[in-house]
Amino acid sequence: MNCGNSLRIPQNSIEPWISVKYVPDLVSVIIPTYNRGHIITETLDSVFEQTYRPIELIIVDDGSNDNTEQIVTNWTKKWQKDQFKVLYLHQANRGASAARNKGAKASKGEFIQFLDSDDLLLPSKLVKTIKAIGDNGVFFASVNLILFQDSPENVIGTCDLSERSHSPKSHLRSNALDTKSATYHRRALNIVGPWSEDLDILQDTEFCFRVLARTKGVWIPEALCRTRITEESISRRDETETCEAELNACRKIEKVAMELGLYNQELLENTGTILATISRNLAEKGHWDLSKKVFLEARWRMSLPNKIIHSVHRTCMYLIGCSTLKKLALK
Repeated sequence: MNCGNSLRIPQNSIEPWISVKYVPDLVSVIIPTYNRGHIITETLDSVFEQTYRPIELIIVDDGSNDNTEQIVTNWTKKWQKDQFKVLYLHQANRGASAARNKGAKASKGEFIQFLDSDDLLLPSKLVKTIKAIGDNGVFFASVNLILFQDSPENVIGTCDLSERSHSPKSHLRSNALDTKSATYHRRALNIVGPWSEDLDILQDTEFCFRVLARTKGVWIPEALCRTRITEESISRRDETETCEAELNACRKIEKVAMELGLYNQELLENTGTILATISRNLAEKGHWDLSKKVFLEARWRMSLPNKIIHSVHRTCMYLIGCSTLKKLALK
């Protein structure tokens, strides 16, 4: 079991955004959802099947226009019990971060577990993470992930978060935490602050960056969450809108780093690498103007060797694109 480092902040600088009062031992599982009526039952079942009790399940519907409400209502009638309470909340479509914040503010649990509405928890997830929090005197406990497509039986890989570096800056290169991998003590959320509602891309990266910078946790070397790999709607968004959102997210992370005294060349290298990767992906899709815009943002953040590597790759992609267009023109 691997414990991460922490950057403690003065207690007098903490402004609670959720109630400091809680029901001892209760876990609040918070699930934001939007039009997931076709798969949310599987996620809810994974929460009910937890060997831990008591549980408060909070589902925040982010303006769904499918049958999500009916599915959740029918499921609740069947499974709600004394040690397993369900709260179904509605809001206008404002995004997953706003839904998570709404759920957290409504929660009563000593512990908080965030879960996306298409992902799954293994039955012993909460028992083991909550025990680890108590045994190690930390603010959160995280686990490894199982990656699957379509059905849980179709496993395509694992994500061993426990084997990675757990510093805030390293997290920007290779995620040390995931939305559902960690279970938090309630105090952690008031130390970290709410999810950033002005971000709709990389919001989990930014939130977990603050978690790693402001609190201390432990990593259990066991895969206890299942992450569904799907064709996300983000891939169908306007590329310009997506590009601006990604730039905004990196700037937000840098702003937080500056406030926490973590702003230095290493951090800039890492946000620069994120942007360079985005630039490369845009180039591969033939979006040269957007690729150039993002690359210029990445370039000033990076050291000379990294600049050269990414410049060469981007140039190669450009030449390949030109060659392909030339061949098509000759046909």
